Amino acid sequence: MERRANLMTLAAMMPTGLLLLALVGGAGVFAADGARVIAFPYPMDYGEGPLLAQTRALGHRENIYRADLTSPPYTISNYPPLYPLVLSPVARSQ
Repeated sequence: MERRANLMTLAAMMPTGLLLLALVGGAGVFAADGARVIAFPYPMDYGEGPLLAQTRALGHRENIYRADLTSPPYTISNYPPLYPLVLSPVARSQ
């Protein structure tokens, strides 16, 4: 009877152990990726600045596209224009 109780306890603890193992593995991957990003000499999120500029322009009811699209600076579109449009009321209030 006692052996069966130990087996039940082990079976009940196994999902917790697997969850902890997955969490520790995920934290390790996060730490390794963070160290790689910090050590990289260039910015990793190069689209954030233009995205914020588009959001600000839409918040002030300005056009985000130039009249002549054949010459630089070109519009960087990491996200569809709907995303900055949704964020534009926040940019307008600041």
